[in-house]
Amino acid sequence: MSQVAKPWSTGASLRGLYRLVPLGLFLTLSYTNGAYADLANLEGQFSNEVEESSARGTQASYDALLLENGGPCDVRQSGPSSGCSGSVFTVFQSAREFVQTGNELTGDGPVQYSLGVDLSGLGRALRWNAGEEFSGQGSQTSEFVDGQLSGLASRITALRFGASGFFIAGLPVGDAQMATAPGARGETYGMGASADYDFVKSWGGFINASYGYGDKEATGNEDAFDFDGYDITAGIDYRINNQWVVGGVLGYTDREIDFEQIGNIVVDGGIETDGFSILPFVLYQGNRFFGSISLGYQSMSFDSDRAIKYASLNPDVESTNTRTLSSSDSDTLTFSAAGGYGFDFGQFHFEPYISVEYLDITIDAFTERDINGDGKDFEVDDQDIESLEGTLGVKFVYTFLPSFGVISPYIDLEFHKQFENDARTIEAVFHGSSAAVDTSTARFKIDTDELDERYYVIAVGASAVLPGGFQGYLTYRTIEGLDFYTHSVISGGVRYEF
Repeated sequence: MSQVAKPWSTGASLRGLYRLVPLGLFLTLSYTNGAYADLANLEGQFSNEVEESSARGTQASYDALLLENGGPCDVRQSGPSSGCSGSVFTVFQSAREFVQTGNELTGDGPVQYSLGVDLSGLGRALRWNAGEEFSGQGSQTSEFVDGQLSGLASRITALRFGASGFFIAGLPVGDAQMATAPGARGETYGMGASADYDFVKSWGGFINASYGYGDKEATGNEDAFDFDGYDITAGIDYRINNQWVVGGVLGYTDREIDFEQIGNIVVDGGIETDGFSILPFVLYQGNRFFGSISLGYQSMSFDSDRAIKYASLNPDVESTNTRTLSSSDSDTLTFSAAGGYGFDFGQFHFEPYISVEYLDITIDAFTERDINGDGKDFEVDDQDIESLEGTLGVKFVYTFLPSFGVISPYIDLEFHKQFENDARTIEAVFHGSSAAVDTSTARFKIDTDELDERYYVIAVGASAVLPGGFQGYLTYRTIEGLDFYTHSVISGGVRYEF
């Protein structure tokens, strides 16, 4: 006997519909949770502030791109769409991987595009994504200015003795001592690898070179790196009379930072820098007292290489291995003033002094280029940095008169106090999505370390006058008391009189 299918009754239809409602609500809530899942749920659980700030910036970028928030991208889309395509989708896809990794760790929201790593792995990936390397540009700029001001200080000290004695690298040798030195001509000289010739007794010039090197330990805000570089400083000055001198110093630098991975602190890449400096100055000198003022300008160029590489354990999500390249410039205005008083006790010279230095640094905004188009390139805002530093110092010099010339060993001790030591914040947005979102909210905020409020500088060296017109000096300078930094500078100069 054949059976006839019976149509649903109204009651049966409603019961079936009621069963589907919870499923629909579940799916809707799942997508909603995916849209509003928040890496902030893991706040305080990452290992350092770089990872924390990267999580905040990634979440802000993701939220700004979502349709629910007025953005162009749908949390459910698996590929480019008409409104969310190209670089915009690339940035969205990358941010979504981080957010859904957080979902998997907290057990809330979709996880299809999770990286499949644990909390430590997510933190490392966020650090690669952060852009904390940008703080190295400010370090390079201030290092160059400090080196130029140090070279200027040496020249100013030399000039103070130019009218009454021979001078090497900021160290005096009196006329009577010079007259007894082998090869002496009884003329008045000035040096720091410099020469103040007797044809006018007014004009002087010098050239110095220095090589600096050191390293920085990793912190919660900044990466570890090694650095080195050289400066060349040259200048000319005119002695108006026995008390007043005017002049200028020109400088060139070539420096490099090499970021390094130490333990769980992940970083790779570097910054290459070159730049020039000009420092006009005025010097007043009395019998014992001296004072000087300088206004200057420095310009630097940076070529940066930043690596971003982290693993995915999800077979449906590729691991990331790319680099971003960028170029930027900085301009610095400087003011420095110094004063001191000298004492002589036979062949021993003792000189306490004080100085103040002010720097106003502007690093231009710039845009990175991701070499693989993975959406990791940032647009970085311009940076403004101010520094106001005071110095108390004392210099000790002793002059020897051996049979072969004049030798003057010396030691210079300085205490530095920084009055503008607050940390600063570097702000950036992903370049690929900057035209599609409100960049006032979709931002990365990268904090730097505070500057050290106090540190010390120790310099030791010697100058020499040898037969045949050869003159030279060599100095080793080390900076002590800096948190996380070691920094040393070797400088020297020579002059040969024809």
